[in-house]
Formats: sequence, C-alpha cells, structure tokens
Amino acid sequence: MSVVAYRLLLVSVFSRGRVIALGALAGLMLFVAGVVRFLNAPRDVISTLASEAGLGIAVPIVALVIAVGVFGDLTEDGTLGYLWLRPVARWRLTLAGLLAAVSLSVPVTAAVLALAVVVGGAPSLAWPTFVAAGLAGVAYATPFVGIGLLSTRALLYGLVYLFIYENILARAAPAFAVLSVRRYAASLLDRFGDLEGTRFGVDPGPAFLGLAVVTLLGAALTHWLFVRREVA
Repeated sequence: MSVVAYRLLLVSVFSRGRVIALGALAGLMLFVAGVVRFLNAPRDVISTLASEAGLGIAVPIVALVIAVGVFGDLTEDGTLGYLWLRPVARWRLTLAGLLAAVSLSVPVTAAVLALAVVVGGAPSLAWPTFVAAGLAGVAYATPFVGIGLLSTRALLYGLVYLFIYENILARAAPAFAVLSVRRYAASLLDRFGDLEGTRFGVDPGPAFLGLAVVTLLGAALTHWLFVRREVA
C-alpha cells in the first residue's frame, strides 16, 4: 500500500460536511439509546434496535457516505489523474482507498453502536455489536469505494442498493440473501449476544465466510472499476 496515497485519500474524504453528518448520526443513536434506557426496555428490544436500526441503517449508510467519497471526490474535482501519475502499482492505490474508507467508517459505527447498547441498558451486547458492526462496515465499504467512481449519482445508487437489495430482495428471496451483509452481521449479533435462536438462520462459521466473500468481491469490483476508469 502507498502510505502517501492513503494519507491523501484519508484527508480528502474527511470533509467538514461529513464530520457534521457523522456527528449528528452518532448523537441521534446515543439519544435513542438514552430513551430506550429511560423506558427500561428489555434486552431483546435493544438487540432488535441494534440489528434493525444499527446494522440495517446506520452502518451501511455511514459506509456509503464515506466510501463513495474516497475516489468520487477526486473524480469530481478532476484531481484523480494526479493520483494515477504516482509511480505506484494500481492495486496499491486501490488498497489505500479501501483502507481509507474503512479507517473512517468502521470506528464510528462499531464504537458508537456498541456504546449505544451499553447506554440502552444491555452492556453484554456491546462486544457482539462491535464485532458485527465492524465486519459489516468493512463488507459494505469495499464495493462502495468502487461505486464512487461510476458517477456523481453514486450516493443515490448506493441507497437504492441498500433499500431495494438488502431490505427487500434479500429478505424475500434466499438467492439474494446469499450476498446480504446485514443477514450475516445480524446473525453474528444474535449468536454471540446469546439471544434465543437467530432470526437470520446463519451459523457463525458461514456468517464469517459470507462477510469475507462479500468483502473480497467488493474489493475486486473496486479495483476493476479503478483500473477501468484509468483506461477510459
């Protein structure tokens, strides 16, 4: 990996607007957790909120907002060519972009979501939530970095994928659920959180494997789009 490229991409995507948006989202998550604690909600309600609102909404949206900007911002302002001119292998630049996205998105979602379940009154779910959210963040970020190279509508395309594929198709058809990040991450949360059974039907081994496969496919897609964009 090119350390210089990594730092450049990290700084470029760390904009004031994104910082404000992420801060607002984190504040909202903690506020909801405080309300849940005030209402003395049972543990299964907290786990459902972590799964539905956390893994189903917060984690993928944060990954999307950050990841599409890694190469997308440079594409929009016309400075991506300067990155290509560096005497660095293209796969190293791709890796730098992926790590930049993960370095920003995963700590925010995993740490804040874990803190939220503690505030909500279920500290035993903190570690399972942190692991599930962290792995889900990595799996979501890898393809979203590549999507940022497609067009200025990358954010819209990502949202369509999240709401149509992850929340409709993956729930309705087993064939689509094979590549559902949320399904695998939520299964890990259920299992390691010692919840009764699992609502998503995936054991830990296959869940870890599924997340690894999605991550590798996303990284391969991003690299292909990065190289293809250069040729174009």
